[in-house]
This record gives sequence, structure tokens and C-alpha cells, in this order.
Amino acid sequence: MRKVAQRLFHSATVTSWVSYGMRAAALPITLPLLLTRLTATELNVWYMVATVLSFTVLSDLGFSHTFYRLIAWGMNGATRKDLLTADLSNRSEQPAGKPDWSAIESVFSTMLYVYLVLGATLLALLLTGGTIALQPAIDATDQASAIWKIWPLIAISSSIFFVGSVFGVYLQGTNCIAEMRRWDIVIQIPAILTQVLILILNGSLIALLLAQQFWNLIAVARNYWLCKSVLEGHFRYFNKLKFDTPLFFSALKPSWRAGIGAAASLGGTRLSIILFSRMVSPASSASFLFGMNLMDKLVDFSMVPFYVKIPTFAGLTFRKARSELISRARYAMTLSHLCLVIPGILIGIFAAPILGAIGSHINFMPSTIWAAFLLAIWTWREGAMHIQLYSTTNHIIWHWANGISSLLMVSIVYFSIKWLNIWAIPIAYLVAYGLVYTPICLFYSLRHLKIGLLAFERANIVFPAALMIYFLATESGAI
Repeated sequence: MRKVAQRLFHSATVTSWVSYGMRAAALPITLPLLLTRLTATELNVWYMVATVLSFTVLSDLGFSHTFYRLIAWGMNGATRKDLLTADLSNRSEQPAGKPDWSAIESVFSTMLYVYLVLGATLLALLLTGGTIALQPAIDATDQASAIWKIWPLIAISSSIFFVGSVFGVYLQGTNCIAEMRRWDIVIQIPAILTQVLILILNGSLIALLLAQQFWNLIAVARNYWLCKSVLEGHFRYFNKLKFDTPLFFSALKPSWRAGIGAAASLGGTRLSIILFSRMVSPASSASFLFGMNLMDKLVDFSMVPFYVKIPTFAGLTFRKARSELISRARYAMTLSHLCLVIPGILIGIFAAPILGAIGSHINFMPSTIWAAFLLAIWTWREGAMHIQLYSTTNHIIWHWANGISSLLMVSIVYFSIKWLNIWAIPIAYLVAYGLVYTPICLFYSLRHLKIGLLAFERANIVFPAALMIYFLATESGAI
């Protein structure tokens, strides 16, 4: 029993699930308070701020994926020379070597410089483009003047949080995910209690926004301390003021491709959401944004089984351990699919009655719309996991795979939203992901793994796909 407890305590998957599970467990407490204490216009601001800040990941320009992949290679014995060439094509399968801390130090110090520049750029973008995007929602509230006064503070805090993500990248690359998630759990408890107390005492939107940023900054400080504590404290001895120019340019090629891909993917979905939100009333916008925010949380939860294993997958790719890579990736993908589909169906069935029972100021989107979104998002996640798996080779195709699919998605939304209304968005997602993005990702990933589609996927997708199609058919009245 003690050994089992220790395994769970040190499991990246379990601790990540508990971390996300705590947020999910808090929803029955926080959501009713949020939906009943804030007005429809205030809820619209709350979710619009969340939507705008979600663009923060675009400032990353794909560097995080490249840097934690390089750190993971360094943990498996890759030297600085290996990192500069990033050529795995001629490597034979070999056991993991000892960590090359000199190479890892070069990666981190270069990453820190890059993120300081990107953080300053993010701040400028939030204060300009973010302000423009938020103006209709904020001006519609009774607290517009006060909210505008704290918006610069939110922008500054978000930029600091972004720069501080370098510590999380280091912890991911060194496979210290379990340690990071355990502390996530510790930080989440007072963060959730703070939100609950604010809502119980006065329901101040301004206090909620400021509290959220405060705990984000605490998380940055915690990750910095954790970096110094794990792995015998090697991080303490890093020269963090050293910029490795050759390493930067080696990382730049896969990074800009991943960055363009992430920008296209997130930009396509978020622009579609913002476009629709600006066309409808604040109450309708709040209802739609609430549903999409819930979908984001569901996606975050479902990503856990696969994404916590990416550093492991990168190490297996570096070692050319193809059989083990296939086995582990297939298992992680299956769990991820089930963690998306089953809770997603339950939300579609019970969300509307629960909101009605608690006297929410907004309604849940129609279950048929939610079912269509769920099917579309599942199609995207299937492709996204495969493109992440293929990216462990350091050959990045995000820029054109995401670019083509996102261009198609935004075009469909733009030209059909007046006639199809909200249906334009899930239909655009399904077409772009199902016909373009996911087939591309599958082709490259399975070719890299040297395995056929049915051999890899038959146990992964049949059951979740059948569940979703049945759910969509029943909710639409087809059966």
C-alpha cells in the first residue's frame, strides 16, 4: 500500500489529474456564485478578459515546445552539439545517457533572454489590441471606469506571468512535472477560497480580476523556488546571463514554425469566438463565452494523460525507441480521448438543468450545439496529439498544417455566420479539422512511427467516436 501511495505521489499523470480535478471539483461551488452574483454584462467582461488573455500563448512563438524538447534531450544525454544539429535521422536506438547540465544551462539562459523580449512585446499588444477587443464589453458595464483603471495592471501581471513560464518549461523538460503539479494543488486551495470569499462578500468583478492575477504571480515565484530545489539544485549554479547565439538560431527554425502554427490555430478559434460575441447581445455573448470557457477547461483536463508524457516521448524519439514510443503514445491518447468525451457528454446532458436550478443569470448553449462543438474539438485533439508526437523529431509542420486549416475555418465562419448564426462555428471547426488538419497530422505522425492507421488507431478512436455521434444524433432528434 505504501509503495502504491508513493507511486501515485510521484506520478506526473495522477498529480496533474488531481490538479485539474481540484479546479473541476471547485466548479460546483464557484460557478453558481459567479453566475448568480455577477450580472450578464459583468460575466461578459469576465469571459472576454479570459479570451483576450488566452492570446498570451501566441507571444510564445512556439519557443516553449522547442526549449522543453531540447531540455528533455539534454536530460537523455544530448550534448550542446546534438542540440545545435537536432538531427536524429542517423541515430540508432540507444539507452538514455546522463544529463548534460552544461547543455541544459545553455538552453535555459538563452530561453530567459528570449522570453524577456517576448514579454515586453506581449505587454504592448495587450495594452493596444487587447484594449480594442475589450472595449465593447467593458463599456457596457456600470463599472467601466474602474475596470479600465485596473486593465494596465492586469496586462503587466499577465506579461510577468508569461516571462515566468520559463521556470515551468524547465520543470517540464526535466520531467519534474509531478513536483510542479503537487505545488499547483497547494496554491489552488487558497486561490479558490479567495474567489469564493469575494463572491460571497460582494461579488466584485474588479476584486476577482485582481485576485486571479495575484495568484498567478505567486505561481511564478513558486516555480522559481521549485527549479532551485529539484534535481540536486543544479539550477542554482546556472549562468542565467549567457546568451548562446548559435543555440538560439538552432531553436528558431522549429520555434517560428510552431509559433505560426499556434497563432493560426488559436487565432482562428478565438477570432471566430470574438466575431460572434460582438454580433450578439451581452447576455447571448456571456452564454456562448461561458460554454466555450467550459470547453477550454474540459480540454485542459483531457490533455493531461498525453501532455505530461511529451518529455518522455521526446526522450524516446531521441533514443530511437520506436516500439516503446508507439505503446506509450497509444495508451496516452486513448486515455485523453475518454477524458474529453465522457465528461463532455455529461456536461451536455446536465449543464442546462443545473444552471436553471441555481437561478443563473445566463443560459447554457443548446445541447445540439454543445454536441457539435464536442465532436469538432475531439477531431482537433486527435490531430493535435499526433502533431505533438511528430514534433518530438524537431521537424515542425505546425505553420502550414494549422495555417491552412485555420484560414479555411475563419473563411467559413466569416461568410456563413449571418445565415447559420452560431452553427457556423462548429461546422467550420469540423470541416477545417476533419478534412484538413487531422489527416495531415496523422499522415506525418504515422509515417514517423512506421505504422499503419488501423494498426495504431483502431483501439483509440472507435469507442469515443461512437459515443459522440450517438450523443449528437440523440440531441438533434435524429434517433
